[in-house]
Formats: sequence, C-alpha cells, structure tokens
Amino acid sequence: MYYIKKKMCRKIVLFLSLVFFVSAQLKAEVGTSFKYNGYLGGMMIHSGYLSSDEFDIFDSNNQIVGRKKIEACPVGIGGVFKVFIGENFRMGFDGGITMLKLDDYGSSSTIGFGGILVGANLNFKKFSPFFETALHFGTLKNTILLDSPKDDFIVEKNVLIKNTKYRSLVPSIGLEYGASEKIRLLLKSDYIIPLSEKDADFVTGVRIYLGILFTHLK
Repeated sequence: MYYIKKKMCRKIVLFLSLVFFVSAQLKAEVGTSFKYNGYLGGMMIHSGYLSSDEFDIFDSNNQIVGRKKIEACPVGIGGVFKVFIGENFRMGFDGGITMLKLDDYGSSSTIGFGGILVGANLNFKKFSPFFETALHFGTLKNTILLDSPKDDFIVEKNVLIKNTKYRSLVPSIGLEYGASEKIRLLLKSDYIIPLSEKDADFVTGVRIYLGILFTHLK
C-alpha cells in the first residue's frame, strides 16, 4: 500500500509541475503575443528500449506454466500535428504504433497510442529545442507463445493473448532543425508513465524518434 501511494504521489507531483510549467508559459505569451502563429505536422519512426515486470502465466487449471518478462527494442511509426501559439507555446495531438518482437517463438507486444499534447520551445536560429507532455489513450496487446507453433491451421495450447486499455502521461524532450523554410528534421525522446493501474505485463521505457516535419508559420 505504501508503495502504491508513493507512486501516486510521484504522478501527482509530475502533473502539477506540468500545469505550473504550461501556466507560466501561457502567462508569458498572454503578456506579449498570445496568438495563432502557424502549424507543424509530419511523420516519425522510433525505437528505444521497453520492458515490463516479470509475471506468471497460468493454465486453465490455475497452475503456473511459465514466467515471462517483456523486454525488447521496439520499432514503430507515428504522426504529429501541432499548432503554434505565439513564439514559444505549442499544442496539438499525436499518435502511432509501437511493436516489439519478444522471442523466436513469435511472441510480440504491440502498443497503439494517441492523445493530446502541450509544450514549449526555444528558438536559436535554425534549432528549436522543446519540451512537451502528452496524455495518451491506447491499447496494449501482448501475445505470448511458450513453444514454437507446430503447424498452420492448428489450435495452439501454450498461447496467451491479453489486451489492456490504458492511459499514460508521456513527457518528451527534443530538438527540431530547420532544413528549409518549410521542412524541419526532428530528434525526440519520450518516456511512458502509466496513469492507469499498472499490470505486471505493461511495458514502459524510453523511445527515440526521428522524423520529418512540414511547417507553415505566419
């Protein structure tokens, strides 16, 4: 119980820090030029390292038949669209899919995600470092095989499929480089923090993104 309360306190502190950060940025923008200043959107690919806790796998008689920990370097793709408010504030939405191959049996983990984001950036000539936080809603699907499939069109016994709907807070930090007036290159890293009750098979960790973005600034 103490551990759960401690984790919840950390999430509350993180959320309040985000609110304070965004409020301060909004106040600064309102004091200067709080107005629509263009938009940005594009596609990203990502990898990184994600892992879960260890968890037991049970058969239909509630007997333990295996133990598993999900950990792998994922591959994924996604998109983003953001609107610039003033010079340094941005908000919008993003989404995508992250896929992990877990072993030679064909086990896999797939994360579908999407949600809203807010953030702020600085401008140094062609470089724009930024900090953002997204609120994601999605589904995690884990397919665990305890043995190699025997043949096509045969029902397998040692297979576990689990779907979990979740909410997560995803802070990120990154850098955009203006390759031209209309095109920016993106390098970004984020971290998945579950807001829903975390099951042992839920994967968290760092993802690294590379992307190309198209901009239209006023």
